[in-house]
Amino acid sequence: MNKLLTLAVISLLGFNGGTMHDGIREESNQPKQTFNSSCVENNEDTAAKIAFDFGNGIITESEYFKFKITTDYQSKPILKTSGNITLDEMSFSKGTFAFSCKLPSVDGCLAIEFENDGIKANGTIYSMKGQNGNYAISCISKYSALALLNELPGHQYMDNDSIEAEDRGPTADFKDTAGGPNRVIAGGKVYGYLKWTDDAGKQHPLVGAKVKLTFTGSWGDASTYTNSSGYFSINFSGIWTAWAYECDIHVYAENNMGKVINDSGTVYEYAQRLQGMENNDSYNFGTYVFSISKNDDLARAMQIFSAIYNYSNYARSLNGGNDIEQCKIIYPVNDDEEGSFYSNGSNTIHLGKASQNNSGYPAVHASWDTIGHEYGHHLQYHYFQQNYYGTHYINYNDIYNYFNLKSQQSSNYNIDSTEIVNAKKQGVGLAWKEAWPTFFAVSAQSTFSSDIKTIPTVGDSKYESYNKVKQNLKATSNENSWKYNSYDGESDEQIIMSFLYRLWDTENSLSYDKISISDSDLWTVMTAYNPENFSCFINSLTNSGLSFSQDSLGKLLEGFRLSASNFSITSSLDDYSISPTFSWTANGSDISFNENTYNYGNNKFILSFYDSSMGFIGEYETTSTRTQIPSHLWRKIVAANGGKYYARIKSYATLGSETGPYYSSYYEFNKPNSAIETISISNSRYFERSIAIAPSTEYTFNIKFDFSGTKLLQTFGNSDVVMSLYSADGTTL
Repeated sequence: MNKLLTLAVISLLGFNGGTMHDGIREESNQPKQTFNSSCVENNEDTAAKIAFDFGNGIITESEYFKFKITTDYQSKPILKTSGNITLDEMSFSKGTFAFSCKLPSVDGCLAIEFENDGIKANGTIYSMKGQNGNYAISCISKYSALALLNELPGHQYMDNDSIEAEDRGPTADFKDTAGGPNRVIAGGKVYGYLKWTDDAGKQHPLVGAKVKLTFTGSWGDASTYTNSSGYFSINFSGIWTAWAYECDIHVYAENNMGKVINDSGTVYEYAQRLQGMENNDSYNFGTYVFSISKNDDLARAMQIFSAIYNYSNYARSLNGGNDIEQCKIIYPVNDDEEGSFYSNGSNTIHLGKASQNNSGYPAVHASWDTIGHEYGHHLQYHYFQQNYYGTHYINYNDIYNYFNLKSQQSSNYNIDSTEIVNAKKQGVGLAWKEAWPTFFAVSAQSTFSSDIKTIPTVGDSKYESYNKVKQNLKATSNENSWKYNSYDGESDEQIIMSFLYRLWDTENSLSYDKISISDSDLWTVMTAYNPENFSCFINSLTNSGLSFSQDSLGKLLEGFRLSASNFSITSSLDDYSISPTFSWTANGSDISFNENTYNYGNNKFILSFYDSSMGFIGEYETTSTRTQIPSHLWRKIVAANGGKYYARIKSYATLGSETGPYYSSYYEFNKPNSAIETISISNSRYFERSIAIAPSTEYTFNIKFDFSGTKLLQTFGNSDVVMSLYSADGTTL
């Protein structure tokens, strides 16, 4: 039965700001995207264009409920609903939806959204069940329904968490001529500070959070966002209220680029009536501090929001100041999923269960590195998406992990040629996709405020997570400290994320780390080239036109054992009449699995040679790690300008599919300054010998003639040379 009121509607007309009532309703050329909340009616067939005297809601004795929503649409719009109130669409006729629904025995919430020609309108219905079996229903909020129950003897609703997360829309429209008590046109100012407390007990400003004022009996509201000090100030005027002047403040874990929601999909919110506030007041809200002891999951949500705010704000700066698509974070996750993950289609981060917390590691809600990693996937999805998914572990090579998971799924798993290809593609793709977000999470924190950097695990070079992962992206004096296992190469997440960190950082304290590429330049490479894996990234970086030392890039690749290294001459150091032999270390990694070894490391090499001015001379390809270069290439090297030459190795990994090249640094070599060759001339009437001789060097021939007579010695070619003749005892002739 209806104890209070029967009328309820939602208006779908767009409107501009200012008052809105029946007599002066105007259409707008710019419809609002969010409209008045649905108001309800109980077991009545009547509906009104404007609701009036609806109070805070209604009381009904039945769990079955019927209501109408009147719209200005003449054609049937698209209808979407969500929540735990069971709803059946009954009919649509002349702009009216008629529904029936069943109210749950627990708190109920039903979100309704209409869409027609791209214009959306939405509203929310809330229900609560009293101890005596009656239901309170409100289109304002859960708290309005709760207050309704508490006003009636025997109907009190007991709830230990009166500030549970909810998503509250503005209140319903009203009729200007309705005779509500003490109706006023509200104006004034509300200001104050908001803070949150980290797990170490330190308070921090709540930055970037949405703060909204709503008024009892009014469609109007006013909102703003907190600044870098957690300060907010809301000035409002011209807001009609149909009832006594009552103002509520709402603080949301939300802004336009991120929001934190609970498992039912509602945004975490703190709501409070502003006691003693009068019309046209300048009301000092004071300072409100969210703490776990006082607010429980709401306080945790505010820390999560602070993390996502800082990451999204940094990403916006990389994105040329353009906002990033809003990302939702679900906390706590109550499903069966283990670990944290990102859902592409819904722009949603699912944080791990709170029960997964481990001593000595940050709690789930305080795992800023984990939140940043998952937010990195959000950026990948919107700016440089690559479709590699699957189970992965930071301390496993992802090719090995592919084999391991496949063998667990089938006892007859056979690594044939197809699987070798699949493992390579998945392994290098997944390693790259998971390594970049980890690098993003850790490097982004360097831009956070000094206050945020006081939070445990924030602002250092380590990736630390609730799931017992602690990984230092910065190599220490033991340059292998970032390795958990013996596998290297392009399918290893640890190596790639540490490489990216060293590529970006400015410390440059290691012998092989002498390069720094800014975060904005790296972002440009990522968005411009959308590299599929680490090999594609290196090639994109090399060809990007950015100003950096190619030699320093090669040194870093060698330092992380991604390119060939230790390039050296092993023979013919002093005599340029003989082509030298070079050797090097291949690097990359073979993968051993089930007593078989698969050569996924570097196995093809191109040796490139340059003169003393870095002019290109020529190159030679081999599959060996030790080779004597061809004599024709050696003659070109010797004949090139200068007394030095340089060499560089391009490495490729060809098993499964070819990746690379991974460049080494430039190696410098001195040319031999002499050569000795013994020639015997017997009955030949004419003998010619071609040699390559470098400027400022000499070439010695020991010539033995087997017959006497006059001899003619002559030089010719494209260089001026001087010939000197000596007797066998060294006397100049």
